[in-house]
Amino acid sequence: MSRAAPATYDGLDIQSLAQSCKLPAFNDLNPFAHYGHNKASAAQPQHEHGPSSSSGRWQPVPGLIHSKESLALRQSIGSILKQVHEEVSTEKLEIRANTPEYRLESDDWIAHKNSKNVLPPTLKSVARLPMSLLTVDPHASAGRKDLTDLLVFGNLKKRGETNKAFKRRFFDLEDKKLSYYRKEPMKNGVMLGNNEKASLVTGVINLHDVSAVQPHADHSVAWGFELVTTNRTWVLAADSEAEYYRWVEAICHSVPFHSVNIIYRRMLQLAEVSANAANEVRLVLLPSYTVAETVVHIFECYHNMLDAVPLHAYDPSEYALKLTGFRDYMIEPSREVSDYQHVRECLLTRKTVCLTLVHRSKIDGPELLKGLSQSQDLLYNEKVCHLTTKSSRSNLNFTTLGGEWNVHRQQQQQQPERPVSAADATTNQNHDDGQHSVVVGKSCDYHEPLRFCVNRVLNIPRFTTHLTRNAHEMAVEGRPLLFTNGVVVVELYNGGKLIEEPIETTDVRLKAQMDDGLIALWTEPKWYRTKTRLNEIPRSARLVFTLYGVRKSHSGSSSTGDDRERILTTGINVFDVQGLIAQGEQYVQMIDNLHRCHYGSVPHIVDTHKPLIHISLSSYHTDIAFDWSQGNGYESTKKKTNSHRSQTLEKSGWLKKTGKSYTLSQWQRRWFSLNQTTNSLSYSDDVHLPAKHTIHLVGATVWAADELNSKFTTFVTSKSTKKEQQTWVFKLRADGSSREFVMCASTKQEREEWMSALGMVARGETFSDDDEDDNQSEGSDSFANTRTNSHALRSTSSSSDRPPSVLRSFTMPQSSVFLTQRASSASSVSGGVDNNARAVEDLRDIISRDPLYRLSSYEKAIMWKNRHQFKNDFDALPRILTCVNWNDSREVDEVLGMLPLWNTASHPAGYIRLLDMEFANEGVRTFAVDKLSEMADTTFSYFLPQLVQALKYENHHVSPLAKHLIK
Repeated sequence: MSRAAPATYDGLDIQSLAQSCKLPAFNDLNPFAHYGHNKASAAQPQHEHGPSSSSGRWQPVPGLIHSKESLALRQSIGSILKQVHEEVSTEKLEIRANTPEYRLESDDWIAHKNSKNVLPPTLKSVARLPMSLLTVDPHASAGRKDLTDLLVFGNLKKRGETNKAFKRRFFDLEDKKLSYYRKEPMKNGVMLGNNEKASLVTGVINLHDVSAVQPHADHSVAWGFELVTTNRTWVLAADSEAEYYRWVEAICHSVPFHSVNIIYRRMLQLAEVSANAANEVRLVLLPSYTVAETVVHIFECYHNMLDAVPLHAYDPSEYALKLTGFRDYMIEPSREVSDYQHVRECLLTRKTVCLTLVHRSKIDGPELLKGLSQSQDLLYNEKVCHLTTKSSRSNLNFTTLGGEWNVHRQQQQQQPERPVSAADATTNQNHDDGQHSVVVGKSCDYHEPLRFCVNRVLNIPRFTTHLTRNAHEMAVEGRPLLFTNGVVVVELYNGGKLIEEPIETTDVRLKAQMDDGLIALWTEPKWYRTKTRLNEIPRSARLVFTLYGVRKSHSGSSSTGDDRERILTTGINVFDVQGLIAQGEQYVQMIDNLHRCHYGSVPHIVDTHKPLIHISLSSYHTDIAFDWSQGNGYESTKKKTNSHRSQTLEKSGWLKKTGKSYTLSQWQRRWFSLNQTTNSLSYSDDVHLPAKHTIHLVGATVWAADELNSKFTTFVTSKSTKKEQQTWVFKLRADGSSREFVMCASTKQEREEWMSALGMVARGETFSDDDEDDNQSEGSDSFANTRTNSHALRSTSSSSDRPPSVLRSFTMPQSSVFLTQRASSASSVSGGVDNNARAVEDLRDIISRDPLYRLSSYEKAIMWKNRHQFKNDFDALPRILTCVNWNDSREVDEVLGMLPLWNTASHPAGYIRLLDMEFANEGVRTFAVDKLSEMADTTFSYFLPQLVQALKYENHHVSPLAKHLIK
């Protein structure tokens, strides 16, 4: 993303530039591209395609074009690195990086005291000695058999893929590849060369891709075995028992150990790890052995081997252990080997641990530090020095970027700021010295919509990108663009959810550019505005721009949405990484239609040769920072129409139904609509068509019909690739009617949602008309004591008159029959309180039964109304967060104040759920990261895949999760 600073460019004003194919220079589009390099290169003009690769400063990513996001990330990394160097000496850091020890911690999962009860008494191991200890040539004296290097060839019978008959083929096994030929590649009893054999090859089985080697299931096939790959199951058969054993032994030694069937493992006495080298020895260790005792035991076992090579003189105390194939050391002589993470994992999984003896001079001697200090790959270009004081450590020349790119902003922050409203933002000029005073406006003071204008989209490709699949792989292909016109749809998202209705521009003709691309140009740009005001937009909100190809109808208007194709998309954060609102002219890179920009990172670098969009945002006379510290003035009238919560139950979607005689009719796809206001369920052939039939639900009966469930397969891409689907059937009978409507959903969860909604309408349940913020006095009072802002919560007792809830009944087993009856027209106040408690218990029961159950807007309203009753249940916390209106600062402040009071998870890893896409609020994510940081480092490492995946839900490169992962 780029904000074009100059008001004119190349003699053209902004309006004239927007109506042409010209673009500003690369440095104008990417004003931060030259930062992050040496000062000499920063002062020189950059090349059109990016900064020069020649730089005196070491670059983590050479040739990287910087943006404000990447610079903020580098500055954050620099502060973390500086903090680490203030706590740990440079020498110790370098030794840790090159000779790490991964020890168990007291609160580690695999170090739990109960884990010792299931640990085996011994540990299988293969140890490797240094080659320098051997007195003779190991290759000349080694007489061990290594089947992986042998060439095995002969005849086998192979079953065809289409023709199931066996045919005799000549096979050879070499370099872990099993090849078969149409005739024997031999001449006069001598095997042909590789080039001559290649012309006779019919097929090759790569043994690296074999997932299973197992006996053939058909016992009528003598000496048969199978090789299973992702593409095919190969069935082979030998001519005799001796040939069968020879081929199976050779193949099992060439495939991964876990791919070998247990029958073959026992038949061949196959070891998990081979020990065929002259410097390797197989042994058994006790978990209670220390590192020093393990080293002595390895030398003793090696001397006791029959074919052991004599060793030079050695001292066992001069050696430490290293895990073979890993940068993981066991150095401390007195520590038990079972106290190391990898060894404990091998004990629990009963795997063989591979060890290597390493001389201690190689890992902690002065030679190591000397080599490290002269390395050119250090994090900073400083010699290793002894740093004892904090002041001396702070003078290190870190290569991570400092704050020079943000000097102007830092100077603003150092000067006293005064709040600026939208009314006086234009009168901030200092008349004494002619300079502008440093002021920053607050977003909460701007009660106006966000305005934007789409000027043009350039470099539009003449094709769209699509995914293609076959039985074996998935690929990307380009298809020609079929539409002549284009429109841009603008959506306002927060946490992956749409905040308001999309805004669509007028359609324009896609015209050709000079470089074989297309351009969409709005000659009379129109300014659009969002319904959400600036003071109500959350910090994590973004605008998503999507270019669609549309076709003109005969009436001259663009298509309605059914006849359009997604071409390009991009996004822009409303507030940047510094919390400042985006203003003025913006050029944003666009990406192909396979991507989605409603969550995660958005493009920040502009390449003039790739698709990009030129938009205009409202310009203010000052920077506007996100600030809800004094509230955001969210209108209470909007609270009643919050899209996340609804006081009336409405549901619509696709279901399948049968005719009156469901035993004789087929499933028919219908669009169903449920309305609590009219207490009715209607269905039609399509979304926009009138209803064909309406069912009155008051007093109706709904129940699951699992006996009618069925499974069927559909073709995904071809007849060779099938997908299994299932129908989840339920029945509905209106009050006083004998007809049973038979309907089915595509998933079990969807069926439960429909049955729950139908049951509530049938019982006549309604939401209370009282204030939605009614809560129990005890819960509200306890929260009010923790509030840091001036306003307090209102707390009154619930006295609404509601019939009993039936939420619980629709999470019971599917074989149950759900009977409903007409609700009473009058109930006492005590009955209303009783019903409220029952509704809370039913919601709690739903959460415990199905963690993936999707709450309806009506259920969210009930849950938010009684939010304080769920504080003792951590599993309810993610559900409560889904009920929050993130546009209302009062609700945001309240829920952030409730987080420390909530019952903790059984394990800190449970807070990973708070890093999901819909929880984009920085306060929630910071709270989750703080809880995750309580885990031990080794335990934390087990969840790295999930935490790294959670990074894709972060709006900015700099986030609490990213900084914690870097630490």
